[in-house]
Amino acid sequence: MTITIGDRIKAARNAAGLTQKELAEKFEVAEITIRQYESNKRVPRSVHIGKLAEILGVSKAYLMGWDNGFNESPESEPCNMDATRKWIVNKQTKRTLDANFDKLNAIGKYKVAEYTEDLTKIPEYQKKDENTHILVNAAHARTDIEVTEEMKKHDDDIMNDENF
Repeated sequence: MTITIGDRIKAARNAAGLTQKELAEKFEVAEITIRQYESNKRVPRSVHIGKLAEILGVSKAYLMGWDNGFNESPESEPCNMDATRKWIVNKQTKRTLDANFDKLNAIGKYKVAEYTEDLTKIPEYQKKDENTHILVNAAHARTDIEVTEEMKKHDDDIMNDENF
């Protein structure tokens, strides 16, 4: 699948959190021009690529398909659209969270912190990657017997074992 300049304009616009109308206003063109760019019915002239890239926060090379072009680009190979899409989703999510969080009063912000804390405890919502480690909960101290220093050291050794 060929990634077109229209695809890249649309991806960058979405990452910037702009509507077609907002981009058109910043770029000082009619909204239909942006729609035509994104649908590949029209290609921006080379003299306009720089201004468009500046507004969208990407490089000219990104729009032209020469690299991934984002200022905070994902660690990926040039033109890796899966990584770029993932980066865009993350950036959009962060912008949405920031915008919504800023609309809240102190009590609302406190509630958001509580909810996110609760969500991190639900396995379905936990991030999974190759760096995920099994969390080990330490056992409570035994009360049914007298725990010796040797037993404590043994337990500490197990808990501090990096390979555990």
